[in-house]
Amino acid sequence: MQAPDLWGMVAAMAATPRTEAAIPAWIESDLLVAIGRDPLGLDAIATYRIMPELLPGILQLSRRARYFSFFAYLLSVFRSHVDQPTMRTLDQFIRRAEYEYGYAVLTCERCSDDASWRTGVLGEVRLRPARRDRPAALKRGLSVDTTLGGYGLFYRSPLQALNVVATEDTPLDETHRAPHDVLANSRARELAAHFAAAVGGTEWAGRYLGGDDPVPARTLKELADAACLCRLDDAKEEREALIALFTTATTEAPPAQRLDSSRRLQGLAHFLEIIGRAPAATTSIYAWRQAMWEAAVALGLDDHSTRARTSAAWGAFAAREVQTAAVGIIFDAACGLGKSKRPPEGWRYRTFLAAAGDALSAGTTCTGIKITAGDKTRAFAGRTAQVNSNRPLEWLLGQAKESRLVPDALSLLLELCRRLPDAASMPPEWRQVASIDGEHQDGLLHFADHLSAHLETDPTLGQTVSWLVRRYVLSPHEQVAMSKLPRHTFRFRYDAGELVFYQSPPTDLGDGILRHEPLSLITRDLGLWRDDGKGAVVTARGRLLIREAFAT
Repeated sequence: MQAPDLWGMVAAMAATPRTEAAIPAWIESDLLVAIGRDPLGLDAIATYRIMPELLPGILQLSRRARYFSFFAYLLSVFRSHVDQPTMRTLDQFIRRAEYEYGYAVLTCERCSDDASWRTGVLGEVRLRPARRDRPAALKRGLSVDTTLGGYGLFYRSPLQALNVVATEDTPLDETHRAPHDVLANSRARELAAHFAAAVGGTEWAGRYLGGDDPVPARTLKELADAACLCRLDDAKEEREALIALFTTATTEAPPAQRLDSSRRLQGLAHFLEIIGRAPAATTSIYAWRQAMWEAAVALGLDDHSTRARTSAAWGAFAAREVQTAAVGIIFDAACGLGKSKRPPEGWRYRTFLAAAGDALSAGTTCTGIKITAGDKTRAFAGRTAQVNSNRPLEWLLGQAKESRLVPDALSLLLELCRRLPDAASMPPEWRQVASIDGEHQDGLLHFADHLSAHLETDPTLGQTVSWLVRRYVLSPHEQVAMSKLPRHTFRFRYDAGELVFYQSPPTDLGDGILRHEPLSLITRDLGLWRDDGKGAVVTARGRLLIREAFAT
């Protein structure tokens, strides 16, 4: 029996015309089949539990620094451009402005040929036809379909966390509430004024913003010349205001906001120091992750400086992401086995675990170690340690990602746990981050503890793989997929006592939520590093920020 192809079935259903006779008009499907993200609940640990601690107020897609001042500016002028200032009119106002500004950025003569400067431009997909055709005047459009556009999706929450925006219905005083999103304080108004100074003399700001007429190409060129994302280096006061926004709290800010500002400052400074170690870290998450790990494990005993505590926290996060990626490979392999090797009587729970242990544990690792299901895991760990003692974890991870084989993933997990530093010798931030568990998964240290306890039973490789599949694949995925209903994201599920696997695309865990791209782009936008043609170099302003962050 072939594994059910739910994704193919849904596509075929969509392609088949529905007739009134075949499908009654009063019936509507209540189950939406979707691929689903984070099928094991591993990425959620980083997204919702670790990143808000390490880099609060910056989301994965809030990637460009100048959008923070751009949206402050839009909120500052909104009421003067509409007859009825409501959330509904703000939605239209913002999405139109995003569309026009996006076109100006995408056609900027200074940076439009450099793909890295086009990254993160809001409305880019909608603007592709106009960017291709280069009309004499841009017809009015909306950046995206979603309410409040890219502002609502990617920047509203960070701007609120940074105390720039007071959202609709926020109490303004004892008797008044915000009728729509407004600027929260004098610093927010100063930030808006900086962007206003850049665009104040442009025809777009003076005549076309908020209007209905097509915007001439010359007007949008003028806007790009004045205030493109790449022109922030020409606006020194605006750039300094943005740096202050990310790294310092106002005098009246509560303690929680002060703590968040300190953590952002330390996170940005740590990224800049990593660039000093590995310039490729600006473009490669793998180089960045390896450098973070190396910085953490190189810490001296009893070093509890701010720099050491920051390195320890980010190093623990980097190690946890390696763990996540390795478990993801085992997940894919288990799903592949379940789909391709289903016995005639179907998969029973214990039958599948036994088959997974036997079939997935045997083979040859990327380093040439040949193993069988009956080999002892401890012996394999010793051979792995000997062969890989001088190899970076990222090299092992790269090989495992390429082969997609469980022996390589298991080798990586064993080597990662062997190399973990003694938590007692590390700053407390190491244990704080490494001990964060998810709702359905162990964090780094608890995973290592459970693996160590398992190894104490002197298992075979087959038994170890069965244990990993049972604990970190079968049970978590079932719980995660159940929590997403009525969206059907199951890669497998129990049906009448049988474990049924569905055709599904491969997953790639551990690489999508690192905040690498916003860190790299925002710090570049702020002039904290630059590319000198040979690689990334931290600027004088970047070095000053490092000193400010790690003065103690």
